[in-house]
Order: sequence, then C-alpha cells, then structure tokens
Amino acid sequence: MLSQAPLLKDKPRGIVMLARCGAFMGSVGRGAGPQLGADWTEIALVNPGFETGDFTGWTPYEANTPGNGEIKSATPFTARTGSYFAWLDLAGQSLEQILNLDSHLPSAALADGVALDFKAECYAKTTASPDRLRFSMAYKNVNSNFVTFSTQDQITEISSSEWTLVESGTFSAWPSEAALRGTNELRLLVSDNSSGSLVRMGYDDFKLWWRYAP
Repeated sequence: MLSQAPLLKDKPRGIVMLARCGAFMGSVGRGAGPQLGADWTEIALVNPGFETGDFTGWTPYEANTPGNGEIKSATPFTARTGSYFAWLDLAGQSLEQILNLDSHLPSAALADGVALDFKAECYAKTTASPDRLRFSMAYKNVNSNFVTFSTQDQITEISSSEWTLVESGTFSAWPSEAALRGTNELRLLVSDNSSGSLVRMGYDDFKLWWRYAP
C-alpha cells in the first residue's frame, strides 16, 4: 500500500502582496481571497493612474517633507495610459500611498500567525537619464510609527525615451502577530536614488497584488 504524504498542518500560512505601477485591472473584497499557492490577486490602490487629475490617494515628498507635484497630460511627454500622470520636479523626491488592509483583505489573511510578503511595481519616465528609483514599504506599529521592511537593493534606471517598468524585490517583514501591528496599515513608497539631487520624474499606472505564500 502506498503511504500518504504527511499533512503540513503545522506550517504557518503567509501572504504575499504585490504592488505594481501598471493599469488597474480589478479589486478584491474582504469576503474573498486566494487559497494557498494560488495565483496573484490584485487589490485596489487609490487613483493608481492619477486619472482624477490630482494627487487623490497620494502624497509627494521632497527630502522627507510633503512637497509640491503636478498632474500633467501632455508635457514634457504624454501619459503611459489614460490622460494623466504624476510629475515631480523635486530634490530627494518620493511618492507615497498608505493603505488600510482591513478594507482590502479577508479577515483570515490578517489573523495572528499569518505572515505577509509584498512586492511593488510602477512605470516611470524622466527627462534626464540616468535617474534611478527604488521601492520601500512599511507597516504601522503599536506606537503609531511606520517601521520600514528590510531594504531591497533592487534599483531601476529610468529611461528618458520610454516609460520604464520599476519593480521591487519581495518585502517579507510584515509582522504575523497583530499585537505588533498597531493597525493593518501599509505604506508604499517609491523614491529616487540620486543622492538628493534634483530629479524630474513622471509616474503612472500603479498596481498592487497579494496571495498566500506558497
């Protein structure tokens, strides 16, 4: 008689999240979610392609201080998709969105003992190559401070001739115990890696996905 494979009943389940700058394709409500090992499932970012014509859902920064950005439609280039894109002409610039995952993930995904991974992507274009971008992510702890996940070394050089896909590595430091997370807030941040020099950068078409980790 063939023996049965042992059940992995003691193995904790994790979640992987993926944020990507590309055209929005759909969303996931709290009542449903993928099963262990399923394909990536997209959840909604707010205003992922800036089609509201403003920075709704986003905060631009200059050297860690809220800064001024513009939403453009035609200059110095056209949007990758849709009518608009975000334009930052700042030194030490970054672009941030904060998500409350209670509104996006099923309750089981945010239960104690469930670890989360994240991954991000976006499209960017510059007027003066070479400029470079990288992603970072953070969670809000019990002291209401954002704690940055382990730094990813994946840096993308941005083209001045075409929209460039910017991809992060996998962020896997989401605390699996709710007692360590003050809330289920996730901060997604894309920033330049040009040592604080002036950067002129366009951003468009963000996306975000998640799945239970295999």
